[in-house]
Amino acid sequence: MKHHARILSLFAVLLFYPFTAFALSTDRDKPINIEADHVDINKQKGTSVYKGKVIIVQGSIHIEGDVATLHRNDKGVEKIIVTGNPTTFRQSPESGQEDIHGKGKRLEYYSSQDRLHLYENAIVWQHQDTFTGDHIDYDTNQHIVRASGKPGDSGQRVHVTIQPKN
Repeated sequence: MKHHARILSLFAVLLFYPFTAFALSTDRDKPINIEADHVDINKQKGTSVYKGKVIIVQGSIHIEGDVATLHRNDKGVEKIIVTGNPTTFRQSPESGQEDIHGKGKRLEYYSSQDRLHLYENAIVWQHQDTFTGDHIDYDTNQHIVRASGKPGDSGQRVHVTIQPKN
């Protein structure tokens, strides 16, 4: 019983382990700047599709991929879906610590919710601390990471590496 409780405690710590710094609180208030080789905008549907070496920057958040689809509503950009092999992001913390990085094959960014989801061979890291899994949900404001493996017989599990403090 004691061993079971210790495993559950360790699992909870690893699953909800926050990175050591908070993101720049002003990121969501910054404009979203996008570069790409091509764009198709459909104002009626509220979507725009950017293709070719897509780079998205909002404050300290930097996202890159092959194709990005922006979904807008009456309040502005609702979500951004980026695909690539891989998609990448990085964000600078307020405290001047090392940037937080991530990558996966698909990324969904919800600016107003401070949420970023990475899918398929996802990884989030800061310095040498890493989280890997099939799906990673990253709170860009609080630096809280939730990772899950791929269900079924694939054997892909969540892996976490936390380096000791020197």
